[in-house]
Amino acid sequence: MKKIRVLIGLILVGIILFKGVTFYQTGTFRLKGKKIYSQSAILVDETGKTIASKQKNKKIAPASLAKMMTAIVALEKLVLFIIHYGFAH
Repeated sequence: MKKIRVLIGLILVGIILFKGVTFYQTGTFRLKGKKIYSQSAILVDETGKTIASKQKNKKIAPASLAKMMTAIVALEKLVLFIIHYGFAH
């Protein structure tokens, strides 16, 4: 019964996290035949050298920062819940 509760909890967390995910085209950017569907993009190699960019100086907020933080907190709480109640098996 307890494992079912944990499974239901994980499913609910997944639904909440991906409920508002939408995809749309904001523009195209070609890099050697590849299309980049984004308002801005940057491609950097291991040395830090910029290989290609599209509006690289435009300041933008990280996508869905609130959703990412909610996911992190929810997963941390879930791990603590599993450890506390011994659902690790």
